[in-house]
Amino acid sequence: MEDPKEPTVVALGGNYAAARDPQYEVTWEPLDAENPRNWSLWYRVLIVASMSFSTTIVVIYSTMYTSGVDGIRREFNVSSQIVLLGLTTNLFGLALGSVVLSSLSEIYGRRPIYIISVLLFALFILPVVLAENIEAILISRFFGGFFGGTMIASAPGSVTDVTNDQYRALALSFWSLGTMNGPVLGTFTPTGESVSYVDH
Repeated sequence: MEDPKEPTVVALGGNYAAARDPQYEVTWEPLDAENPRNWSLWYRVLIVASMSFSTTIVVIYSTMYTSGVDGIRREFNVSSQIVLLGLTTNLFGLALGSVVLSSLSEIYGRRPIYIISVLLFALFILPVVLAENIEAILISRFFGGFFGGTMIASAPGSVTDVTNDQYRALALSFWSLGTMNGPVLGTFTPTGESVSYVDH
């Protein structure tokens, strides 16, 4: 007799994969009002649009920093390599935040993690603008990236949750406009300006 706690192994295309434990699978009734795919169309479109917009802002914040490298270097009298650490710390924060916060969203739900992350992301923009030394910029950019990483890691899951199979590719394409256009839009910032100008 099989142990009920052991996952069932099924053959998929010649490969073996462990089936998911049924107690962790979410199933819906056909007309279940709590099923995100049964929510009103306008609300689901709003969710996809807000995910795309938030991701765009996070990516713009990450990339527009490079246009201010010369201004930051002059303002704080440091080398370009030190200034570019602001990009490095932000990307490191994005990577770490994507892992940590997306995992927390699986435990506590996406909505509270999104709300807290977006608020803290916005809050950590201020120290960069008001910074009086390069260290404040580097630390603030790390935490900005950390909390912004939620949008990059978890948003595709939210978009998938609210869309039917027929429209999922379209919705994910719309969401990905943020990650695609963010670096392009970030380059429109005039080069050589100070960090306070760039982050305004």
